[in-house]
Amino acid sequence: MQKSLLPFKAYYFFIFAALAFLAPFLTLYYEGLGLSGRQIGILAAIPSLVTFISAPIFGLVTDVTQRHKLILGGALLVVVASVILLSTLRSFTGLILGVILYAFTFAPTLPIIDRSVLEVLGAQREKYGRQRLWGAIGWG
Repeated sequence: MQKSLLPFKAYYFFIFAALAFLAPFLTLYYEGLGLSGRQIGILAAIPSLVTFISAPIFGLVTDVTQRHKLILGGALLVVVASVILLSTLRSFTGLILGVILYAFTFAPTLPIIDRSVLEVLGAQREKYGRQRLWGAIGWG
């Protein structure tokens, strides 16, 4: 019997809705703090670099330990804390550290969920798009 896919749909919906509220406005937030264009560019580039490094590390750790739920839960907890922390930071150095923490812990969340969805779907992997669609709806 297939597990309910409702939690996955809800996750995709809410995570992409949160990203839609956060991501497009971060550079404006940085500008409002009085940062220069160069500093804003550095802060905007950090997540891609950190994700490139941290996603494979988290993938290895989750596969070796088989603690997907624990690692996902911990990562999401730190992601929320880091977003709250980012809203309180004012210095460029502090923001760099906050963005690194955010990007490092956010990187594994989508791959872990995607893997879990595919595992639950089993032989019905063609239904994956119907689950991920809820992310697009959340973004909208």
